[in-house]
Amino acid sequence: MSILDQFRQHIDNPKADLLGFFLGLTIKEQKSLKNDMVSLSHRARRKPNANGNISKHEQVMICAMKVLSRWDYMEPFQSLPKAYFSNNIHAQFRPKWLQAALNDEWIPNITYAHIAELPAYPDCVMQARAIAYYFIETFTHWGRGDELLRRTEFFDIPVCLDTHIWYIFAEQCRIDTADSDYDGVWTQTFLELAESGHIPRDKLLKECLQSANRNLPQKQTGWCFRLFDALQPSDAELIALQSDLLLALNCTHSKPVNDALKKLKIMANDLNVSDFVSVSVAPLSSTTKAVVTNTLAVFEQVAKAHQSEHEQLAELCDAHHHRTAFPR
Repeated sequence: MSILDQFRQHIDNPKADLLGFFLGLTIKEQKSLKNDMVSLSHRARRKPNANGNISKHEQVMICAMKVLSRWDYMEPFQSLPKAYFSNNIHAQFRPKWLQAALNDEWIPNITYAHIAELPAYPDCVMQARAIAYYFIETFTHWGRGDELLRRTEFFDIPVCLDTHIWYIFAEQCRIDTADSDYDGVWTQTFLELAESGHIPRDKLLKECLQSANRNLPQKQTGWCFRLFDALQPSDAELIALQSDLLLALNCTHSKPVNDALKKLKIMANDLNVSDFVSVSVAPLSSTTKAVVTNTLAVFEQVAKAHQSEHEQLAELCDAHHHRTAFPR
């Protein structure tokens, strides 16, 4: 009996272990089935067995993932079988293309919760970009009527608040779009999490600022800084975050730089002048007029608060052709 006929028998027999049979085949025998996987999936029942086992249809999909290329699989099947993310099935049926697929596109029916169940493969789906992407996509595809309930369930996954939520500030994702599309719900979520103590407020403030130098898209970085403003940091918190505010001046996007400069101006009395001078070259040399204007405003405020540093600040302005903007 051919391998194909044996595979069909395992599909038709509700008690037969299709996945076990497939794993018992040689790689060559497994690959011999690849041209028939789509038709075999049509043959298989979609409903789980009475004992709760994985449906035969999902079992065929899991086997297809192993032998088909990414595009040959995704075109006919369009999603990943949910059962793939349970019972350690992924440990034996992990295709080489899975990481790229999870990173590059949103796959229907697969949620953040499914991906969060794969801690055994940090080199694969637990990469930051994949987690951040699904974290957002999962939320934005929920119905608006029960957002709060689902959000609560979502954060019941321990690793979510401990680790994954912070990837939003470190890797490219669509947090800004999701927040805008859903009336600022992500901003509100972070405010609630910080206020309730579910995540540390000081870490959230720091992550917002550090996003400035992580090569994130302009809109995403801008969202992080808007969240920082929404948190309304106190004077004491701004002083504690002084080094992060100064480093934000190196950002290639103007909004974070301008926002950081405005905060530095407020805390001019407590500013470490030498540290400020060491990072002020970039904003003084900016081609964005608002950045230069705001930088000079900080210079003026610092000079008033630290009279002994006035000459040093004036010389630096002279060096960047801003003599008239900052008189001696």
